[in-house]
Amino acid sequence: MLNFSAVIKCCLLLPLWLLLWRLSVFLEYAPHASLWFPPAGLTFAAFLLMGSRSATLAVWLACMFSTFWENSLFNTARDTAELLASGSIFATLHTFLYGGGALLLKRQMALSASFNLVTLVTRFLLIAAVSSLILAASGLALIYSYDGVDSLIAWWIGDMTGVVVMAPIFASIVTRLFPRHSFMPEINFYDRPKALSTFIWKLVLTGLLLSIILITAEWLNSEEIACFIFFLAIPVTWIVFTETPFRASISLAAVSVLTAAIVAVIGVDTQAYIYQFGINVIACSAYFTMCVPALAADNRALFEKVHIDYLTQALNREHFTALAEQQLKYASRYDKPVSLIVFDVDKFKVINDTYGHSVGDNVLREIAICVRKKLRKSDVFGRFGGDEFVLLLPRTNVQRARQVAATLRKNISQLSFAGFEFTATCSFGVAEATTGAPFEQAFDEADRALYDAKKAGRNRIR
Repeated sequence: MLNFSAVIKCCLLLPLWLLLWRLSVFLEYAPHASLWFPPAGLTFAAFLLMGSRSATLAVWLACMFSTFWENSLFNTARDTAELLASGSIFATLHTFLYGGGALLLKRQMALSASFNLVTLVTRFLLIAAVSSLILAASGLALIYSYDGVDSLIAWWIGDMTGVVVMAPIFASIVTRLFPRHSFMPEINFYDRPKALSTFIWKLVLTGLLLSIILITAEWLNSEEIACFIFFLAIPVTWIVFTETPFRASISLAAVSVLTAAIVAVIGVDTQAYIYQFGINVIACSAYFTMCVPALAADNRALFEKVHIDYLTQALNREHFTALAEQQLKYASRYDKPVSLIVFDVDKFKVINDTYGHSVGDNVLREIAICVRKKLRKSDVFGRFGGDEFVLLLPRTNVQRARQVAATLRKNISQLSFAGFEFTATCSFGVAEATTGAPFEQAFDEADRALYDAKKAGRNRIR
């Protein structure tokens, strides 16, 4: 049985579905022909976010009501038995295919080891395309007499447009109103919104361009001009890159609504397929454009995982060496000095043995923070393993490098560690790279100087 919450969801979903169905009928450019079918998107989003029980009941009833409502609107002269049969078939196909597609997407993403926006978008588009195609073919075969491939394509693309364009906006609205129903919490639909006025102006500009294209194409009866709708991907991409995902979804919905409205008003027929495909292509390009920042963030995270030491946030040895070689080549070409500082923590093993490895890790972390505060943007800071760190100082001679080392030595010795009374000190080895010599030579020289500092009593610079 349905609980009270499920009944409330059903009562909200049912009239909204019928309202969207009536909107699609109102915006038909020919009998039973609309550019889109937004109830398909609502069904997909409902199953994705609300659960199957309440969504199934509401969508099933809505499909049955719409069948009888359609009969009264178009006077199809079908008796009650025929309406019940066709309504049941339509409800079954619509609920099973879009509900099943949404649940399949939800299950696939739940089984994924990690969140991936590109995978989500690709699977969503594929499921939307396949579900709507099967529904169109089955519906024409079981409910209406098949009258050619044109009817199949019109139904298929109209339903697919409803899912592709409207399901994300419905999902984002539900996420906003009911955060616990969020399908993918990793997607932040409302992150850092900019001024509303700028977004409105972008929408107005996009709508103006769309209106000019559609009206001009119909006025001149030109399919070539109608194809200019694909160029709307440019302003939509602009919106995607500069606004939140929620506003990007709104822009796609606005483009599709305005297109359907203009087509219905001016009675476009021959160019309708172009506009249907155009809306879908624009939506697909927008969704994959949304993936670009996510891909960049993933690449940045992967770079940091590969090249940056997790504990200290310093470069690891391999990446530090590669950057050092580049700096030395640059210095050799332009005859600029480069110095190297190698340092480690005095008696670090004693700290670990006495206070524990977690305290030792904290010492390394605090020393790294202290060092980074004194670095220039051009300086390169790396951890070579254990408690050994290396600094590369471009455009710095050995005298200046010793001054830097002295500052670091003093600041490190003044560090305090909450709950523990000990002082961490470091020994430093400084060397200036020989022009044209490899990095290993400069490192070996600085490392020998560090050894001399240790022999001299630690907490020294050599």
